[in-house]
Amino acid sequence: MEYRKMLSALLVPAMVLSLVACGSTGTSSTGASKTDSTAGTDETAASSGEKVTLTMWQQWGNGHEAEVMQETIDKFEKENPNITIDATCVTDSSKILTAISGGNPPDILSLWDTSVLGEWASQGALTDLTPYIEKDAIDKDAFVPKAFDTVTYDGGIYGMPFILFNASLIYNADMFTEAGLDPESPPKTFDELLEYAKKLTKVDANGNITQLGFVPTWPGSNMTKGIGYNFGANFYDESTKKITANDAGIINAFAFEQRFFNEIDGVTPQDINNFVASGGAYLTADDLFESGKLAMVIDGPWSLQYVKENAPDMDNSIKVAYIPTSSDCTDLYGTSYRDCNPQIIPAGAAHPEEAWKFISWETTNEEVTKTFAEMAKNLSQLKSVELDSIKEDSRMQLFADMAASDKARSFPAIANGSEYVTNLNDIEGKAMLDKTYDYKAALDDLNTKLNK
Repeated sequence: MEYRKMLSALLVPAMVLSLVACGSTGTSSTGASKTDSTAGTDETAASSGEKVTLTMWQQWGNGHEAEVMQETIDKFEKENPNITIDATCVTDSSKILTAISGGNPPDILSLWDTSVLGEWASQGALTDLTPYIEKDAIDKDAFVPKAFDTVTYDGGIYGMPFILFNASLIYNADMFTEAGLDPESPPKTFDELLEYAKKLTKVDANGNITQLGFVPTWPGSNMTKGIGYNFGANFYDESTKKITANDAGIINAFAFEQRFFNEIDGVTPQDINNFVASGGAYLTADDLFESGKLAMVIDGPWSLQYVKENAPDMDNSIKVAYIPTSSDCTDLYGTSYRDCNPQIIPAGAAHPEEAWKFISWETTNEEVTKTFAEMAKNLSQLKSVELDSIKEDSRMQLFADMAASDKARSFPAIANGSEYVTNLNDIEGKAMLDKTYDYKAALDDLNTKLNK
């Protein structure tokens, strides 16, 4: 499950996500290329008969993704008996970078998104996979359009895209009906979303929130992994190689979030924050959405699976729709961020050839990709893979359509990307809690700071 490192105090559900990701909840290759060749040396240790053990650090401890990753490893080991892969859940970025700088990195990194890829590549911490891709003649056109954009930094390719994910508006139709709203007409603009949220919010006689219509701080709803793109936000100017933290789209998105936290009658920003904090862990039966206390969320396709598992009686009432847009850019309706789980070889890996053999096999094999995407309830990075999950659940088709659309957007891979996101999240949190906070000035300052 995706989505991901939100550091503001308001983003309580997202902070739970790291726990979900690392433990608490949680035949033939017929696709893009041949999968048994390697780059670099003519003969790998494994092909010469020597047994090799690869260390793999991944972001999942247990849950759907961890289960299917181990199944994937088991299949690879069966086909390559001289290679063993020892997979461990590691989410601590400092630990990863310390291992790389100390000359003792894992052979493979499997990350849950690309947020640090540009920064780590700029520091020389990652292996440019371009020579491997070229030697094995990997057909990048076999991948969903722009899939490699998420793993490219300064002309180099520093990971293979694996399993795509994005977000949509997910809502409870029964709660719509109860509030007098047409469940077949979800909000298409953020102005409409705010009005819907007001009607879907309930407060008891003591002033306590008992039901919330929407919250911009749900894991898929923050600025860089959610609504920013639907306001037309541009986070980076490719032509000038400059960060654009004070872009009009970002400012407009902040303005909406601040309005949201201050325009629901009888509810203060702190009330909303406290209500969010009162819910159970994200993607559990006790979280606000799955317990029927939150009417609308912006989240990924995995959320549908967790509703089926944790709140099966509610499943039939759950619908999906495009994320709303700003009223002045309705042409962006159908836009969503898109990311992937990059498969990476760290700089200085002891067995890069064998690591590449696994990564290339994993990311170009149709069967492996289909199995992983089905289990994790995400999307394939390969055009040719037809997912049963989409055939079985029509709601999944909308996610797939958005991922393949030219409107799909990805956060840029830049050298100071994590600092950028951390600061944006901090400003976002302050703006929502304090309507007097001058987020425009803060964004101007951030823009100046990061472009020095």
